[in-house]
Amino acid sequence: MQDPSGDKAQYLLAAARGPEGQACDFETLRVYTWNRKKSRYETAFIENDLCGKLPIRVDKQAAGQPEFRFVNAGDGGNERVYRLIQTVVRRVREDGEVGRSVKTTKASPKKR
Repeated sequence: MQDPSGDKAQYLLAAARGPEGQACDFETLRVYTWNRKKSRYETAFIENDLCGKLPIRVDKQAAGQPEFRFVNAGDGGNERVYRLIQTVVRRVREDGEVGRSVKTTKASPKKR
């Protein structure tokens, strides 16, 4: 991320709960990106309930967008791929399609 005070790094955090020696190397992912307007880091992405295995490979896509990938034992050992598009993280599906966020809203009760 670019900022008037200089380039700001973006961070990927992988964490596990509990003692060492568990089946999963990490269970949670978080991505922190720089918010220029507020001059601080903010959480851009959180995913819990994973059973991820190290290493997490970080690379750049041909278009220059950062992406990261790892094996998730919870998916039968399939590899998961995520792409950072500006400050938004999206999961890349097997067919190369970038996932979209789904916004759900509660239906309001009808007035009688």
